Amino acid sequence: MLRHYSDITKAITIVLLFFIKTVFCAVDYAGESAPFMKMGGGAASLGLGGAVVASCSDVSAALWNPARLTYMPFFELTAMHTRLFSDTYYDYAGFGTRITSNLAFSLSYLRLESDNIEKTAVVVDQNGNPVITKIYGQDAVKVDITDYLVFLNQAVIASAAYRFQSVSIGMNIKYLHMELEKTAWGLGADAGIAVDLDHITDGLSIGLVCRDFTKTSVHWSTGHTDKISPELQFGISKLFLRRHVQLEADAVQLLRSKHIPRLYAGIEGFIVKDHLSIRTGYQDGQISFGAGLGNKYLKADYTFVLHKYLDNTHRISISITLPDAQVFKRRQTTEKE
Repeated sequence: MLRHYSDITKAITIVLLFFIKTVFCAVDYAGESAPFMKMGGGAASLGLGGAVVASCSDVSAALWNPARLTYMPFFELTAMHTRLFSDTYYDYAGFGTRITSNLAFSLSYLRLESDNIEKTAVVVDQNGNPVITKIYGQDAVKVDITDYLVFLNQAVIASAAYRFQSVSIGMNIKYLHMELEKTAWGLGADAGIAVDLDHITDGLSIGLVCRDFTKTSVHWSTGHTDKISPELQFGISKLFLRRHVQLEADAVQLLRSKHIPRLYAGIEGFIVKDHLSIRTGYQDGQISFGAGLGNKYLKADYTFVLHKYLDNTHRISISITLPDAQVFKRRQTTEKE
């Protein structure tokens, strides 16, 4: 038993030293690029306000804390579609599998697109006053055809996680592509750790993720380079009432930032385990409500998000899963034969 705790302590120490090194090596950034990477995915996780780095147990963990992928089912395929406002849409798709009982892998795809954006320009009228006007053709002169822009952001994320005893570690490698008249690309990485603390109290877990610890650079075709600021998110989760209610609280902080941490929180009640659940979340002043319905093989999640500045949105995810029990039981039977 002592050796068990010693191994856990060593693992946690190694990973935390990595995160501490990241914090002190981080630099100040004047701005931030690719904010769509912070939008997350999975209606269930979004229904909890994104407070899931210590509790997420599906393939969307790749976007929140890759270390939690070791808690997903043996196989999962999920997709989410959202109309944010006007002609702007956000889509997420993820595939993940547990290669062994301790090793997991996933691929994720994010897409944020807005069509029919009219080009505008600031021109000076006859009185010398600046006026914003639509651009027609090549110049700010009215002709028959209006110029439109397409705003497109995409990302592909490859994730892997490994669990030894009660500690899991995970990492993402992500490729970004952005387009708005000009194009841009970027390559970055995230790292996370998740720890079960059942030996302290039943149903207690913590999670920590550092996003963009590589100080991701976004390179534009104009020669300009933007930076994505490293960000830490820490969460603590606890199961109550015989594991029928789960509560999590998270804090999110941009490294070397003067802003106070953003607070996330989520609570979920499992009405009928593995079949029906209801949830609500809070994310930096934004409230969400949702529910999940399904079985061990098919699940649908719905979330309604109240936005402070934009239109309220509906998030819907459909997931196909294959549980561990059947797969690993077959493997053990085959090995015995």
